[in-house]
Amino acid sequence: MERGLRGNALKPWRSRKIWAWALYDFANSAFATTVLAVVFNVYFARKVVPPEGLSFLGRQFSGASLWGFTVSFSMLVLLLLAPLLGAVADLSNRKRTFLRIFWLLGVTGSLGLVGVKSGGVLGAVLAFTIANVGFAGANVFYNALLPDLAAKEEMGRVSGFGWAVGYIGGGLCLALNLAMIQRPAWFGIPAFNDWPVRASLFSVGVWWLAFGLPLMLSGPPETGGERRSPAAWARLGWERLRETLRHLGRHRNLALFILAYALYNDGIETVILTASVVGAELLGMYTGELIQCFLMIQGVAFLGALLFGHLADRWRHKTVILLTLGIYVGVVLWAARMTTRAEFWGLGAVLGLVLGGSQAASRSMMGLLTPPERSGEFFGFYGVVGKLTAVLGPFVFGAVGQAAGLRRGILSLLVFFVLGGAVLMLVKESGPDRPKA
Repeated sequence: MERGLRGNALKPWRSRKIWAWALYDFANSAFATTVLAVVFNVYFARKVVPPEGLSFLGRQFSGASLWGFTVSFSMLVLLLLAPLLGAVADLSNRKRTFLRIFWLLGVTGSLGLVGVKSGGVLGAVLAFTIANVGFAGANVFYNALLPDLAAKEEMGRVSGFGWAVGYIGGGLCLALNLAMIQRPAWFGIPAFNDWPVRASLFSVGVWWLAFGLPLMLSGPPETGGERRSPAAWARLGWERLRETLRHLGRHRNLALFILAYALYNDGIETVILTASVVGAELLGMYTGELIQCFLMIQGVAFLGALLFGHLADRWRHKTVILLTLGIYVGVVLWAARMTTRAEFWGLGAVLGLVLGGSQAASRSMMGLLTPPERSGEFFGFYGVVGKLTAVLGPFVFGAVGQAAGLRRGILSLLVFFVLGGAVLMLVKESGPDRPKA
């Protein structure tokens, strides 16, 4: 196992392999910002879905609720695949191979969003599902590379460095998209038929493709591992998944942490996915203003990822995560009663501070508690848990918002942060458990 930062723990940017790894975060963060967080979600809720909503099974659904259900559906698809792929990646020694497959799937789906027009709900759901499965699936194997690159005492800094570089990439692509939407003539883009927004979505796929190449081309060829037919891999993978559940019972701290992560990540993912929709629906904010706010969030999140990544190594990962969860509770309470755009901007600044920190500290704590020989398997399960919450969180937000109003939909997220923090208190931060017989 390579330890690229040994003897240089404070300066991860001096390692070329760490740079290639972090640059992938720079690449795929364009999807996280433009598609998931601020442009496509608002476009879907306000333009793709008719203003009066969509009638289905005798009920009328709003654009905001349909967005939550669409995200849930896309994550349900990945939920059925990720644990199998994580186990197979370990057995076949093909983590980078699976990373490349999902990377290309995500890029293809992102490029396909250029064809989504007003009223084309089914096409939008299909293209987005392909892109989001690629995005989330690639992250399973991308995260699983972390233990191969950094020693446990360095994981907080390396993980935080990756998130920080990612926020730069997401912010730069979002700034480009803002210019494309507000000044389409600069880029030769027609101003009619939503072409500025659709072209910005296409640019995400190009960005993701270009800046993802260094990681895809780095590292030695993957050799060794078992060779089997696809059907045999499928059978063996599901057997390994059943073993994963049994193994988690032998790693109490890891099992408790994954449970805690499942709960609080539910709230985090839903906040990210719905914040701009809330701004648009509650406060009447337009895409340009939302993009400007999210650019500010990206800048603050860059600093927050570095700060909390450093604190995770200096203090404890659990302490940092609990601190961020307390701040998230305050953000949700504030968001449920906000009435002005200035409040939205203030919430964005606070959210940006903890956004990268909570994610970076969670990933590095997962790396700390995971046995290296099962990193792909357990990180695959970790990714599935994250995607399971991305199924439940947006669904709960959409269902409560549909039944009781958008503000109560926001408040429904509190339970996930509170319960997640309570379970996290039970976790001992002491490295991988020794398996119990």
